Order: sequence, then C-alpha cells, then structure tokens
Amino acid sequence: MGTVEELEREQFIASKKPQILAAFAITIGAYAIGTVCAWSAPALPALKDSQHFGDLSDSEITWCASIVPLGALVAGPGAGYMVDRLGRRLTTLIMSVPFVLGWLSIAFAPSMFVVICARFVTGLCVGTMSVVIPMYLAEITEEKIRGGLSNLFPLMAGLGILNTYIFGSVMNWFWLTLANAVVPVTMFCFVYFLPESPVFLLSKGRIEKARKALKWFRGAISSDHIEPELQQFRRGIDEKKDRKLSAKEFFSPSVIKPNVICLALMFFQQMSGSKHLTFTAIEPRINAVVFYNVKIFASAGTTIDPNLSSIIVGIVLLISITISAFLIDKAGRRILLIISDSGMAIGLLGIGIYFYIKEQNAIALGERIDYCNSFNETGAELQSESTPEGYTWMPLASLMLFVLSFNFGYGPVPWLYLGELLPSHVKGFGAGIATAFSWLMAFLVTKSYEDFVCNLAPYGCYWMFAIISILGTVFCFLFVPETKGMTLDQIQAGFK
Repeated sequence: MGTVEELEREQFIASKKPQILAAFAITIGAYAIGTVCAWSAPALPALKDSQHFGDLSDSEITWCASIVPLGALVAGPGAGYMVDRLGRRLTTLIMSVPFVLGWLSIAFAPSMFVVICARFVTGLCVGTMSVVIPMYLAEITEEKIRGGLSNLFPLMAGLGILNTYIFGSVMNWFWLTLANAVVPVTMFCFVYFLPESPVFLLSKGRIEKARKALKWFRGAISSDHIEPELQQFRRGIDEKKDRKLSAKEFFSPSVIKPNVICLALMFFQQMSGSKHLTFTAIEPRINAVVFYNVKIFASAGTTIDPNLSSIIVGIVLLISITISAFLIDKAGRRILLIISDSGMAIGLLGIGIYFYIKEQNAIALGERIDYCNSFNETGAELQSESTPEGYTWMPLASLMLFVLSFNFGYGPVPWLYLGELLPSHVKGFGAGIATAFSWLMAFLVTKSYEDFVCNLAPYGCYWMFAIISILGTVFCFLFVPETKGMTLDQIQAGFK
C-alpha cells in the first residue's frame, strides 16, 4: 500500500487553476492601489480648473498628491504586525472597509483638507496591501509559476492606473472617485471565499486547516497528494518558530542579507524616480510620472494631448508587465532587473536631453526662465516657440521607454523578492519595514519633485534619476541572487 501511495504522490500534478484564481482575487487589491496612485493625475487639474474647493494653492495640490506615500509609510510596520497576527486573508478583508470609506470621504468632502485626510487613509490601505499581496502570492503558489503569478501585482496595479486615466478623461472627478470606491468592495467579495495562506496557518499550529488550504490551492483530492509539500513547509517553519528576533538574530547573515537586499531594491526602485503600481501601483521615477503625468506633458510643450499621452503610457505599462510575466520564470529575476534599470537610465537621459534643448532654445530667444514658480506654470515660462522643432515626439517616446523598462523588471521584481527572500519568522516584520521604507522614499521624491526641478532644472532632475538607475544596475549585477525555480526554503538557505 505504501508503494501505491508513493506512486500516486509522484504522479500527482497540482492544478494551476486554483492558484490563478486566488492570485487574481488578491490582486484586486493591487488594482485598488493603482486607482489611488493615478487618481491625482486627472482629478487634481480638474479640481483646480473647476474651483470646486475654491482657488487651490500649490501646497494643497502637492500634499494631495504626496500624502498617499506618507500614509503607506505609516502603515508599513502596522501591516507587518497584522499579517503575522491576523493572517493575510483577514488583514485584506479588514482593510477593505477604510478603503471604501476613504474614497467616499473624498467624493463628499466639504473641503480640500478633508480630501487630503481621506487620501492619507487610502494611503494606509495602499501600504498595507503592498505588504499583504506579495506575501500571499509567494506562499500559495508553486515555484515554477510563482514569478508569473506574482507579476499580477504590478499588472493589476497598472490596469488600475490605466483605467483611472481613461475614466478620468471621460467623467468628472466626483464620478471617477465613486467608481474607484467600488474596487475595495469587489476585493472583499472575492477574497472572502479564499483560504488563508497555508504557511501562516502552519506558523500558528493550525495543521488541519493548513492541510485543507493547501489541498484547495493545489486542486488535490487526497491529502496524500500534498503531504510532502506540507511537511516541507512545516520543517522550514519549525526550524525558525522558536527563534526570537533578538538583535543578534536580526544581524545574522540569514536575516540581515535578504533584508538589506530588499531595502536596497526599494531604494533604487523609488529614488531613481519611479512610482507603484502601483504599484504602483506605482515610483518617484514613476511617482513623479504617475502623480504628475499630465503636468509633465503640458510643461514639455508637445502637441500631443496630455491626457491622451497618459493613456498611452498606461497601455505601454500593461504591455511591459505582461512581457515580464512570461519571462520572469524563464529568463530569471536578476537579468530582468539589470535590463530594466539600463532601459530606465536611457529613457531618463532622453527626457533630460529634451528639456535641456528646450531651455537652450528659450535662452536663445531671450525668454525668462523661472523653474521655481508653480509647476503648473513651468510650461508657460518656456513658450511654444522654444519647443525643439522635430523633437515633440521625444518626451513621450522617452517616457514610454522608461515605463516599459521599469515595469519589465524594477516594477514587479522587488515586490516578488519581498515574498521570496525574507525568512518566515521575520517575514511580517521585514516586509513591513521594507514597505515603509519604499513609501518613505516615494513620499520624499514626490514631495520634493518640484524642489528638484527648481534647483536642478527639469533636465538636471531627470539626469539625477538616470545616474541612480545606473547605480541600481551595478548593485543588481553584484549583489542580487537569482531565485528562479527555487523553493522558498532553498532561497533562504542560500543566505546561511
């Protein structure tokens, strides 16, 4: 009988369908992240033009855009505690409530101050879901499809960004806000029917519930089919569950190395100018691009409609993430990061070159240049005559290269590594810190973007981002490990 059971186990092939369904359900939260991050691009110019809240100040506009990363920053450590204590599924269900309330508060806000406060609340939800989603995806999927399904995080965030751009171009800010409020409700309805992560259940000693959950995720009829995988999870958890996170333990190679790599990837992701899907969806390279997308094209002086440009960027974003999803389990994570950062550097250099040529033309025409005025007025300072003839395509082309490159690797892969590299006994804590750090960088760059433009000029700002991208490429080449096709235990064993 034992031989027959062993033969059945060897012949069992786990179904991918439950894993795919669960991945789509949990990443509705990523779609929600995308709507939050992209909302300010179409909504803020509309609010300013309509004067719904009176004449908005520059400070109100920048705070409304940048308060989301600040909320996500505050949420990070608390999110790590919640996922470790309450679980990945329950945390998601709880956060759907403030998510909806935040959107409704924006829609029916009596003042801009209330809008900013409500944006902070949605930022808390964004930060929490940024911890939950990559962790849940990494723990429920098999290693051979983990990379591809983890890419649903940035893909859904990108879809949220694109749809927000599209809806924002055909409806006013009020109805756009109400439409976005439906997303967390949908998330709650789908996630409610999902099992909890087997890894979390095992960490709490709920062996039978973990067995039942793993059977569901693998489409198994008999417990024997998933028993070897369950026992592998148990060995990894039992090995670490009695280890307390003391200072000595935290600075041991098996803990500090993956944490430092995750923090460094978040630093280069954000401080080279991106935002995430985002991821973000959604990161100062894209933070300054997603939150201020429409303004960038207006200030570039191109003949392309800024809202149309934003929609094109959103489409390119989705295409690049889809390509990455097919390659990440074949080519590997590390090579995608290296190619991604290289492409971002070229795109950022291109944007900088365009703004440099435009400034030189303006100087030749004797135009007054003052980048320290309102970012809304920056484009007006350099009149259309200074727009480089024959180069009006360059901002959009360079931005598309940047977005394509970012979402090809540096958008999704750091979040995938967050679920893969961190040991189970510090995963909640480490993921919370990394997420908080990521959104801190996002907040600083988003809030400081206009200061960068004022002090460095637009071209200097983008060239600074390009230099950071180059440094990120070098870091990935030297220090980031490849995890393609490896189990979570194998990955973490590499740091011992």
